[in-house]
Amino acid sequence: MIMLMLSNGLRYCGVHRININDFDIVDGEMVPHIQRKGSIDKHDIVVISNEVAELFEDYVSSKKDYDVSDALLTNHMRGMKSERINRETISFIVKRRLRAIGIDDPKITAHSLRHTCSSLMIEQGYDPQLIQDMLGHTDPSTTRIYTNMARQRMLFESAPSKRLSSILSKKSKK
Repeated sequence: MIMLMLSNGLRYCGVHRININDFDIVDGEMVPHIQRKGSIDKHDIVVISNEVAELFEDYVSSKKDYDVSDALLTNHMRGMKSERINRETISFIVKRRLRAIGIDDPKITAHSLRHTCSSLMIEQGYDPQLIQDMLGHTDPSTTRIYTNMARQRMLFESAPSKRLSSILSKKSKK
């Protein structure tokens, strides 16, 4: 679930709504059909990596009694009927896994995985229009928020002023 959200920038509602039979093979790639926020059908698809496809196959094969029309993500509590997990459970799982790797900040949420995905795509030089399409943004200004945040972080990390100061101080010593 986390890899699916992080590598595809999916909202919790996108993964929450996925059923087992929403996965197809298109042009040799595994793709889930996604019902995005505000949509009533599952007309969008995202390509998932081979690693996520393997995780999907392992997870589904580990389920005991299931029908292909069942929800992909269900509770696994003994003695309880298997039901689609809710937003709170998704958030809890994400927070628990983040804490396990040392990220314990109340501001970091399941939705932060979406921000991380888009920021990484920007840093890797992907076209903002492609990012907009992948994230399902109808308004390009929403995608620009991520672009601006990534640029600010890169500016802070690379700090051209430090490099310029270093060059200027070397010249003034001569």
